[in-house]
Amino acid sequence: MLRHLLALPLTHDLDLSVEVTGTPFALSAPVRRSLQRAASEYLFKAARHARARRVFIRLRYGPGMIVLSVADDGHRNAEALRKIIQDGVADAGGGPGFGLGRLACLAEEMGGTMRVGTSDLGGIAIEVLVPVPGGTDE
Repeated sequence: MLRHLLALPLTHDLDLSVEVTGTPFALSAPVRRSLQRAASEYLFKAARHARARRVFIRLRYGPGMIVLSVADDGHRNAEALRKIIQDGVADAGGGPGFGLGRLACLAEEMGGTMRVGTSDLGGIAIEVLVPVPGGTDE
């Protein structure tokens, strides 16, 4: 589902890794599109705004849920990003992007949550957790 990200023009200067864990199961089209959108938007923001050189994307299928994790080595502050998302400032520009605030709302619309923290790579880590009825990784 996320392998297409490796071919995006903005990824040519990034050390991008994509990993899928667990046993994939069918996702509804809206959930699949939302997760793809979240991953590509975050990748864009990591490359363009945080000046990241490394990005790691993981899609984890688990019992009753799917988790999208994205981590980078960019130059952004997790606490500042949490405030931007909380205040909705990320969507204020009206530009062509989706905005991190909108991504948090999208996670909520899917019945999930979005968390922001500091990544092991030294930049930002974002995790989107979405419950998936009937999802299994058996």
